[in-house]
Amino acid sequence: MLRITSRPILLTIFIAGQGLASPLECLHNGEVIGSNDYASVETGIVACQDPVTKIIVKETEFKNWMVIREKTFKDGTLHKETSFDGIPGQNKYHGWKNTFSEGVPVREELYEHGVPILQRVYFPDGSLKLATAALVNDKSQKSRVEFDRQGNLVAIQCSKAAIGPKQTKWCGLDGNESTVTVYVNGVQNKKLTFLDGHLKIYEHLEGEEIASDVRQSKNQESFESLQVENYSDGGKKFEKHFNLEGKLDGIQRFYAHGSEQFVIEDLYENGSWRESRIFYPNGRTKIHFVWEKIKSGKRFGTYRSFFSEGGLESKGDCYELVSKIWPVSFDALPTFLKHGVSLTWDEEGELREKSNWQDGERQGITEYYFTRSGKNRMTRATYKNGLSEKEMEFAAEERHWKPVSERQLNISKARQSSLNLNTSKSSRR
Repeated sequence: MLRITSRPILLTIFIAGQGLASPLECLHNGEVIGSNDYASVETGIVACQDPVTKIIVKETEFKNWMVIREKTFKDGTLHKETSFDGIPGQNKYHGWKNTFSEGVPVREELYEHGVPILQRVYFPDGSLKLATAALVNDKSQKSRVEFDRQGNLVAIQCSKAAIGPKQTKWCGLDGNESTVTVYVNGVQNKKLTFLDGHLKIYEHLEGEEIASDVRQSKNQESFESLQVENYSDGGKKFEKHFNLEGKLDGIQRFYAHGSEQFVIEDLYENGSWRESRIFYPNGRTKIHFVWEKIKSGKRFGTYRSFFSEGGLESKGDCYELVSKIWPVSFDALPTFLKHGVSLTWDEEGELREKSNWQDGERQGITEYYFTRSGKNRMTRATYKNGLSEKEMEFAAEERHWKPVSERQLNISKARQSSLNLNTSKSSRR
């Protein structure tokens, strides 16, 4: 059935990569239709083919003027099959989205109203390479298994999200503790023990002998497991410690590529991120964070930065976005925003700045301390949204600051006026 409607359906009838010099010939339930009619199909299947070779390129299934399934073909062989939820105004992926190569599945994805919940990737011979799963209502619950071409397990990540019966058993989601062996380059590399989706024990394997990195603590009540990962050239990338509940606990270290010196050192307590230190190549601390709370996707805390020779450079309040990933490099600093009071010193230990910040911009009063003509001076600037609106300069007079000059700034009109508060004008350093 065709019905003329003003609602557009965004489906092209030219298929890129097919080498076609003319529009496709489309048929609705066996009858040839034009491009205008194509956008007005209420129900049924529209098949589009090469007008010369008559090879099917695309099949689109409609219901209530919405696309609910679509297939594309390469050289007459199924290439991709996608399902949609058919909800007006949304029409998101819903159900399976499958990709084929010469008729053999290479990728399968399962969606729940646009949210991916399961994925499988296959080797060319059809064997499973990678599978992932996630919970729709809890994005932190993600599971993953990966295999080599020989079918050996090379990576596993467990959570409450179940990929399939095997992973459910491996991750101890059936209520039973489970131990799996992970391979690297075809050789057994480690044994992991899981229960209820949490890592309990991590054992590193060397040949046939177990070199256990699981050490019992002094109080005999908990265990610490060490996980180490290397770069592709063999250099150490990171080392992480987990407690009996599978949560990060203790000191975690991240190493720069090609260096034996770690760049980042984090401190966790039972899964909670407490502190972070970033280092210079000489091993001295560059910046030290102490994290206090998470609110609205932001991790709030304090920071202290240091000169390369060890002197305190600045300190204050800050936050970082929880979603940000820190770079592992001596030349890079983590992304964080000053938020609150901040103090800055020079390399001689003299206070040079006291400022107030909001979301990474100066807000309110900032005081700059400096010396001119052998006399201590201070400029007090008032900021709004990172822009200075007013500045006053002071000179040190025994136990107080004496006003010297004032500048009133009008940002919107790009002009400024100066008011001399002393017999001689004074400019900012």
